[in-house]
Amino acid sequence: VSAQRVLLATGAATPLPGRTLLGIDAYDNNDLGGLATIARIDGDPSSNFLLLQNGAVLAQKGELLPSLSPLVPQPVLDGFGQVRLGNSGDVYWYAGIAGGTGIDGLLLRGRETVLQAGVSRIEGKLLLAFHEDADRFDVSPSGRFLIARVRLESTGSALVTADFGASRVLTDCARNAATLRHTEGLVLAGRTIRLTLDGPARPGSLATVHLATALAQPGQPCGLPSPFGEILLDPARVAASYVLGTFAGAPLALDLAIPADLALVDRKVYLQGAFLRPGVLLSNGLSLEIGAP
Repeated sequence: VSAQRVLLATGAATPLPGRTLLGIDAYDNNDLGGLATIARIDGDPSSNFLLLQNGAVLAQKGELLPSLSPLVPQPVLDGFGQVRLGNSGDVYWYAGIAGGTGIDGLLLRGRETVLQAGVSRIEGKLLLAFHEDADRFDVSPSGRFLIARVRLESTGSALVTADFGASRVLTDCARNAATLRHTEGLVLAGRTIRLTLDGPARPGSLATVHLATALAQPGQPCGLPSPFGEILLDPARVAASYVLGTFAGAPLALDLAIPADLALVDRKVYLQGAFLRPGVLLSNGLSLEIGAP
């Protein structure tokens, strides 16, 4: 129940036509109201488990998972373990594989395999298996840091970590009409990420994205009101502005290269989009926390 509202219940319809919910095996939520759920459904037992993110299917038992090595065939998803949802919106989850022992599976971030038993190497040592307990990994609230309990060759039990950087959607009290999203790439020093800007703008409007080192109202839920929407960035701290092109009804992309400078690690920057001429149409904001390469 959320705000006295039922989110999921036994017998409810699922995104798969004709298949209903039988139970909830695991779940996690974040500070933005997002929800990730491992659900049991009726019907064919070879496909009777789903991983749902905000009600949409992210993975289903019986499907092929991406392998980290071209020499290792894509494993078949046979079961789910833990699930964690960061404020970045990234879902981390453990996958058991067909023919496996339960500890020789994969750890995924969304649809991307992060660690794979028998394939991944940590500081040159082969990852043999994940920990036997169900509590195999955890994720920081932002979704930036992953920590996992594994067994490494010649080392034995070990804790390993990974830094993915983090991005977070900044909502505005005015509900600005345009949408700015981080759609590709890791927020790490030396990497390039893709942002997309969309919204109900007039054809021919000029699409822009602005980057600042501070918010207009730090620590406050709202930005600065204006006739065009809510300004989330501190105008005096805008460090760069980018022109994406003219709007023609489809999202416009910005490929943003993060300098390979270790001094940027742990820095936060903020972005907001705007469609200009005629008028001004503002977007939500994005917070980027830069991780180590």
